[in-house]
Amino acid sequence: AHGRAFFEASAEACRALSRRGVLLSRYDDQIPPSLPPGVRAFSYVPHSALLPRCAAIVHHGGVGTVSQALKAGIPQLVRPTNFDQPDNAVRIKRMGVGSYLNAADYDARSAARELGALLDSSAIKRRCGEVAAQMQNNTALADTCALLEELA
Repeated sequence: AHGRAFFEASAEACRALSRRGVLLSRYDDQIPPSLPPGVRAFSYVPHSALLPRCAAIVHHGGVGTVSQALKAGIPQLVRPTNFDQPDNAVRIKRMGVGSYLNAADYDARSAARELGALLDSSAIKRRCGEVAAQMQNNTALADTCALLEELA
């Protein structure tokens, strides 16, 4: 309910970087009434369909979004607010697949700076690809199901 400043700064960062952007919110009043060219807003788009087509993602740091971005192999700029989000943000940076800005530090200039650095980093892109490959080849769920069936 308090995302208006985030969306305004994010849309402006897209403009500053000359990048297209997609803003996702189910709350229309959080989206700025006027968006830069190439920036569109939607109430919902499945991350599994959207993220593989993206160069990067800026988000709140929820574990579902983190995992979808890891699977898509794209850099993440996290702006955490509460719950597990700050911890997830630190983990993203420690993994070498993104960065974070605290809410108090998040504005159009800082977002453009951090996002631009992520997009320009060959090391970040390489690490994102490595993590995505690990996730694609992970058989933990199938292995766990097989073990449970053996026990049954």
